[in-house]
Amino acid sequence: MEAPAPAPVEVTSDGRTVWINTSICVARFGPNGYEVGDLAARFTRKGSSFDGQTTASDWTSFVAHVKKTLGVTVEETHRPTRLKNPE
Repeated sequence: MEAPAPAPVEVTSDGRTVWINTSICVARFGPNGYEVGDLAARFTRKGSSFDGQTTASDWTSFVAHVKKTLGVTVEETHRPTRLKNPE
């Protein structure tokens, strides 16, 4: 018997928050933290919350975590606006 096909993955953003969805939200990055679900562990959440705002370094960690955990590449076009030219 063949395994079911994986659900299509959609990456969306609004310039502030990034969502990665299958039939549910499996990862998101926002101004105050991020979380990434582990599909193999039935969406057990692993995430980080921050005192203050997320940084460009946090974005880099999120993108790497999504790639490692979900196998999804988050394109640079989804980087939140406030992190595009960090000072």
